[in-house]
Amino acid sequence: MVPGIRIVGSQVRDCEVVLDGSFRPCPTAQAAGIPLFVKRDAFPGPESSLYLSVRLMTEPRSGFAPMDWQYGGIMGPAPAVVAARTDGVPFTPAGWEVLDNFIDAMFSDGPRLVNREDMLRFLSEAQLALADVSESLALQYPKNAQVIPKGLTVAALNGVVGTVTGRYENGRVGVHFREPFGLKALRPDNLVLQRQDIAVSTMSGETWSISGPFADISGLRRAIAEKLEVRVGDMTFDVLQGDVHIESIADVSCITGPLTVVVTGERNFLEDMWDNCDGQEQPDDAPVGEQQWCYWTEGTEIHRVKQADGTWKYNTESE
Repeated sequence: MVPGIRIVGSQVRDCEVVLDGSFRPCPTAQAAGIPLFVKRDAFPGPESSLYLSVRLMTEPRSGFAPMDWQYGGIMGPAPAVVAARTDGVPFTPAGWEVLDNFIDAMFSDGPRLVNREDMLRFLSEAQLALADVSESLALQYPKNAQVIPKGLTVAALNGVVGTVTGRYENGRVGVHFREPFGLKALRPDNLVLQRQDIAVSTMSGETWSISGPFADISGLRRAIAEKLEVRVGDMTFDVLQGDVHIESIADVSCITGPLTVVVTGERNFLEDMWDNCDGQEQPDDAPVGEQQWCYWTEGTEIHRVKQADGTWKYNTESE
């Protein structure tokens, strides 16, 4: 059993949680490097004016919880939900409150990608150091990050660059080194993150650099989006290393630059939401002028009208 929380309607309390294979990851927490997993009861809970578990399951790509977590209204009351971390760090109501505030801050203007750097920046600006969300070896040393050991009794290993494997046990970080050293489990005090500066340019000739390490591709794309002064989701762009799309590179540590950014267009947020919410799968090949609608969230519908050029025009209407 591990220390976690139980959410019932608008109430959050401490509880002991038994983790098993039926738990699913909390999307925003996972994106921010926190190994938080949740499980809901099989039966509806009591009626409430607010279901806190809904926001907990917000997905960065949409800015909303999945449809099967949109409790209230036609979905009825939310079941009780338990949540706990899989790395043994206790998760408390105070930790939930910080995560809830983080989710609110990240998605108040719509969907966006989030990553470890966003969480650390949020904690720094809020002057918080709560163990529930800040104490995590996975946060400090993300998988594929490059590290340099120091102060080891095996002096030959000091200064040798290694790669974090993503395995964290007994307060140590798994690091893979070139032969003859191989795999080691090292204390955080003996590791220094190697900063990674990657040159980036656009087709229009602008150049800059982004600084890692990056735990994954989404973190790297987020850093580029910030340089472009857009939110990921408002603009679509491809990122190439040479003539290879970075999404096709399995190991993010192999992305060393230089990178080229190719802006491909702007995305329609409501179009994305339609793809997520249209359970009827209404046809796209409709005649000009046809109107369609689908349920989006409580009190709001997405409507679309087929245009003469074959595209759809989207808007929202209140019920």
